[in-house]
Amino acid sequence: MQPGKCDMESKGSCCISRTIKINAQPRRVWDVLTREDEIPGWCCDSASFDIRVNGKVEWRWSVPHRGIKVNPATVVDLVPHQKLTLKVGQQGHWTDSIIRFDLKPDGNGTELSLTHEGLAPDTPFDKGDGLWRQRLESLRYYAECGRVNPYAATVEPAVLGDRIAEQTGRMLFVSMDFIGQRYGETALDEYRTTLARSVADGFRAANVQNPLHLANLLAQNMRLLYGDEVEVSGNVHMAVLERSSNRMYEVAHRSKLVGDYESFCKTCADFHTRVAKELGYGSEARITTNGYRLTFTR
Repeated sequence: MQPGKCDMESKGSCCISRTIKINAQPRRVWDVLTREDEIPGWCCDSASFDIRVNGKVEWRWSVPHRGIKVNPATVVDLVPHQKLTLKVGQQGHWTDSIIRFDLKPDGNGTELSLTHEGLAPDTPFDKGDGLWRQRLESLRYYAECGRVNPYAATVEPAVLGDRIAEQTGRMLFVSMDFIGQRYGETALDEYRTTLARSVADGFRAANVQNPLHLANLLAQNMRLLYGDEVEVSGNVHMAVLERSSNRMYEVAHRSKLVGDYESFCKTCADFHTRVAKELGYGSEARITTNGYRLTFTR
């Protein structure tokens, strides 16, 4: 995949462009882009697609705790097996933006180019270039293999980040035995804000295309939230957490939610062990008077 670009246009909107090579014929790639029974293999849970100019398109997702999310679009232009242009109807950063796919034969495969223009200038990475990087990788895998990428993220990065933040934030709220609503929300907000940022940074660093990348993302969260380094070797991901840079301890200690640092580490070790288990990882924490090492394995 060629590096994506997000350029600012003169009118103040953002344009994303990406090109990938797919080991499948243009006819196959076209079907993956437009057939209602193929689209869920790389993009969403279900779809409807009226393949004609002015035809209506809907991509639908089942979002945890939110019901069904629908992203509508309209076909602006199409040349079968060559070009597809859509105008997005959803509200938000994508409002009235234009998505164009260009397909060109490339040996025994296809060169697929994406252009997404008219995005709001403040579109975050996980709703723009990062999201398309993930989607196109999933499209490539599905077009080539005929099955859903088993390692692709099951929800959009932004939704995944919010889901992890909600689940782990709730676990943190309980596990630290907060003694006051005011203090509890202070620490919880600190955690949710930092975690949401770290999740976005994790997607910026790598596509969540396999379990190890998710472990990397979790380790990245540990580093940004707590400590000063993350070690990765094979399927082992270790977060080294030091007291001197532990922001959550500062918040909790200042709010009189915890006492000594060692007891705080034990609480956090228990919390992150449960988070790792929830995400399908083994974990082991080694606590010292100056911090602890948290190791994730798959």
